[in-house]
Amino acid sequence: MEDMLASASKALKLNKFADIGLWVTAILGFGFLVFFLFTLAFLILKIFVRTKGTIDLDYSIEPDQQAVVDGRIKPMIEITKCAKVWRIMQTSKVIDRKYAAGASNTVNRTACKAATKPPFPFKANLEIASFKAKKETLIFLPDKLFIMQKSKIGALNYSDIISSSHTTRFIESEGVPKDSQVVGQTWKYVNKSGGPDRRFKDNRQIPICLYGELELSSTSGLNTVIMYSNPSIRVEC
Repeated sequence: MEDMLASASKALKLNKFADIGLWVTAILGFGFLVFFLFTLAFLILKIFVRTKGTIDLDYSIEPDQQAVVDGRIKPMIEITKCAKVWRIMQTSKVIDRKYAAGASNTVNRTACKAATKPPFPFKANLEIASFKAKKETLIFLPDKLFIMQKSKIGALNYSDIISSSHTTRFIESEGVPKDSQVVGQTWKYVNKSGGPDRRFKDNRQIPICLYGELELSSTSGLNTVIMYSNPSIRVEC
């Protein structure tokens, strides 16, 4: 496992190096044509890395383990199919709730790019679940969770992860996803009784949506929350 992850990290570094070289030499080439030769060299390097640097993850699941793997991976794949998926990056307490649509906490969330195929440099012979938010990617494989941060890659056993799946009510100000449930309404500015604060002319109603959340933590430092728009999905890692 350590050798494989080291090879994957090296492939990511070379791929990034090729990307930077392509951009820099291509830009310089418009002023000095000789740089286009270097652009070609970096292009060849990128093609080489993307082909030879790929790591195949070939799984053969034993019949007595298939149910365990399905119970772990299939719900994660269902999350990738949600209309919206986010990573919760930070939660903070609200001091004055009337300026936060009545919410007791503010949530800093980032939209995830979800997929059923692993990102480069990995390639799998079955569907997996991958969630990329900013520069970090979580890859849920049948036997392990891979965590990619730029060119660094770590792996965790599911036995080392504490998971909790539940629903949460979220005041949605960015548009209601098509597969979500609207369970209430609030106002952008609320008074003490929960009604609209008439002092604000642009005070509008905001829907309260029911979302699913998957909390993940481990003693090695993993501490994250995946929020998804379809609250009917239940996950057990």
